[in-house]
Amino acid sequence: MDDLLQQAIAAARAGEKDHAKQLLIQVLKANPRSEAAWIWMSATVDKPSERVHCLKQVLAINPANELALKGLKALGALEPEPEPEFEPEPVLPEEPVQHYGHDPIEAAEYAPPPTAKPAPEPEELEELPPDTGGVPVIDEEVIARARREVEPIIEAQESRLAASSTPGIDWAEPEILEKKPHKASIPINPMILAIAGSAVLVIAAIVLTSQIISVVRTRQIAARITPSPTPTITATPVATATPLSTRTPTPEGREVPWEPMLPTGEAPRADLDFGLPTPTEPYIATPHRSFPLMSQARDAFHEGRYQDALTLIEQSRGADYDPVDAYYFEAMSLIELGDLEGAKEAVEKGLDRGEDFAPLQVAAGILAADEGNTEQARSFFEQAKSIDPKLIDAYLALAQVYLDEGNTGAALSEVQAAREIARNNVNVLVMGSKVYLASGDAENAAAYANLAAYIDPAAEGVVLAQARGRLAFGLYDLAIMGLESYLDRVNLASSDAWALLGDAYGQVDRDEDAQVAYIRALQISENNPLALRGRGLFYYNRGDFERAFADLSAALENSSGDAELRLARAKAGFELEEYEAALDDLEVLRAALPGSPEIETFYIRALIETGQEDKVINAANEALLLPLTPDQAGYVLEARSRAYYTIGDFDNALIDINQALQITQTGRRHYTKARILQAQGDIKQAIRELEWVLYWDQVFGYPFADDAAAEVEALYLIEPTPTPTPFPTPIPAAPATPTPEAPPADQPPAP
Repeated sequence: MDDLLQQAIAAARAGEKDHAKQLLIQVLKANPRSEAAWIWMSATVDKPSERVHCLKQVLAINPANELALKGLKALGALEPEPEPEFEPEPVLPEEPVQHYGHDPIEAAEYAPPPTAKPAPEPEELEELPPDTGGVPVIDEEVIARARREVEPIIEAQESRLAASSTPGIDWAEPEILEKKPHKASIPINPMILAIAGSAVLVIAAIVLTSQIISVVRTRQIAARITPSPTPTITATPVATATPLSTRTPTPEGREVPWEPMLPTGEAPRADLDFGLPTPTEPYIATPHRSFPLMSQARDAFHEGRYQDALTLIEQSRGADYDPVDAYYFEAMSLIELGDLEGAKEAVEKGLDRGEDFAPLQVAAGILAADEGNTEQARSFFEQAKSIDPKLIDAYLALAQVYLDEGNTGAALSEVQAAREIARNNVNVLVMGSKVYLASGDAENAAAYANLAAYIDPAAEGVVLAQARGRLAFGLYDLAIMGLESYLDRVNLASSDAWALLGDAYGQVDRDEDAQVAYIRALQISENNPLALRGRGLFYYNRGDFERAFADLSAALENSSGDAELRLARAKAGFELEEYEAALDDLEVLRAALPGSPEIETFYIRALIETGQEDKVINAANEALLLPLTPDQAGYVLEARSRAYYTIGDFDNALIDINQALQITQTGRRHYTKARILQAQGDIKQAIRELEWVLYWDQVFGYPFADDAAAEVEALYLIEPTPTPTPFPTPIPAAPATPTPEAPPADQPPAP
């Protein structure tokens, strides 16, 4: 039984309260009089009444157990000791009563103590060891066990104190201290003092943990479980696990960067150091007290064990228990597992049972949104809100619909409405962070995510939101440290966390670590779109367009509605001259996000490369009315110039290409201008433009350089006395004022 007790203690210290409780139950079944088991059981139960019961069991075994006495006193459950009944000490006739002062209080203070009545004998007394005289000798095994139990608590407290700033202490001057009467000191055995101190630390830690958990639980607001349930860490399904990269050291000796943060107010605080997470309680929590199978199915769903939930629901129905909320849990579990048809069937059956069950309306809306029926989805979500105005899921689902449509203002309104209901719900805070991130407000995105992390730092969705907010705000090192800590301490098998860590490493040019992180993410989840997209962008930014295009294409197979992902693939395809594929992506994006300057620019460039000049001019005319950046305007003007050239409008073609060259000088634009000038009969200027292209081809290697060389040779025959520009290897010093016909003035051209 000692081994079982030690396992229970180890589990309790590791924060595995449920496992520890089961082990302690086995210990107590075998030995109901185990003081240590009852003490540790008091640390694993949740309710104060249960804790009081455990500690009272300890006192029933050993009324002098200091741990139990102090714990009950801290919990307010220890009955006050009755005032002792004193009998006056008999005064002998030959000894007169002495007075110790004129003040009766002073006299009482210094008078001999009265004699108390002897305590009543207990009903049962354990056999005591024979009195050998002197100081009792404590068994060395007892001392060793006490030290083993206390040392981790002492270490945690010392590390906690070392990490915090200690306020200064104001010492009183010696002369103003009140003098106290000297009392005789009593010699104390050092070993007894050490054990007593250890006992006090143990009970203080238990009581402190109990009180904090109690306060946290009473403050929580009813809401759905966090977006990503804190997972149970299991073995990673890979043959060879890639180890975690060397942890980024915490900044020491320098100021920690400031982070935006919403006011904490009444928000509960979680601390992973002491195993005190504060997950958001599920809103849909029908008790099902008479049928535990359904309660177990509900719990399995909220813990992310979707297949277990489905199995338990089926067992419940087999026992003729089929409540309406079972259809909600069934539908949502099937959605999570990718069985949308099965989920749809479950929703339809559930709505037949009860249309006024708001969560089913939400599930129906999610399915409608997945099929692209956004108006129908919106109707379901609004119906859910009207049935149950406190159902947070309805607000969050509606916010996601607006976010997918690019309407961040409407999405934010839903988030704010949800915060009025549950201000500190981490799901609401995470959604708020997503909305602000999509709207380009990195500061508020980080502030919302940081408050969510303050409340529940162990939830995966919270950790990812915080990392994204930090990355958007430019706090790359903090993002890396947060993700590394989560992977190291909470969930090493989080594919999304590994993928985002790869993104963060890439921001600080830790390329090798980034690739390892992406590989790790894909080992855990082969088709993780976050990892595939991150690695695809990683390859794209480093010029490896083939591998970038492959990763981004694989990511889109499971995330076809991801606009950012589709745009990234279009860009990679453009670099690979896969213009038809890029155009397909861009047409989808234009329908989803009309009026996007970036998308319109790439769309026009893809049109000209695929020979659709008739569409280019109209699309360019509309795009130039958008708030384009100078670079985007240059590309649009270049494409329209080429379209004008193709249809024979050389004057407008020359105007557009000259404007594009004023923005940025590129080889393609000079080559286009040369062809326009040649078509207009200005052979001399056409030769100068072609010479410009051939000169800079030595640096950039233009794909059209051979065509330019052939054309300039042909033009030399037409213009018999040209003055060819020499092509030295070094880049010459530029003249002070550049002209479109001359090499660039102050910088090399864009390739």
